[in-house]
Amino acid sequence: LALGFIGYSSLKDGCWDRVGVALKTHKPKFVQFFAPAVIEMKGAGGRTNIDLAHDHQCQVFAQVGSTVEADAAIAAGVDCLIAQGSEAGGHGLRRNLGSG
Repeated sequence: LALGFIGYSSLKDGCWDRVGVALKTHKPKFVQFFAPAVIEMKGAGGRTNIDLAHDHQCQVFAQVGSTVEADAAIAAGVDCLIAQGSEAGGHGLRRNLGSG
């Protein structure tokens, strides 16, 4: 089981508990985060969504659209990077990971 495509809007404004419940209830093996892939939990001493997923024994896939995002994701301890280039169809139109 995988839980994918969790973006910033799923984690903002105190929604961390909702994501934690989904991870605890469904016990996915993999989780995918994007836009941005690494988000710090407010008031949690620098803990991130990556830490939350790892707390539930999930491997973390991070969709990134720039080398800066890739570096941040690697530093946060993601298990896999998904490089999204501008070919993906208007998602940020960043060119430094795409072929265009």
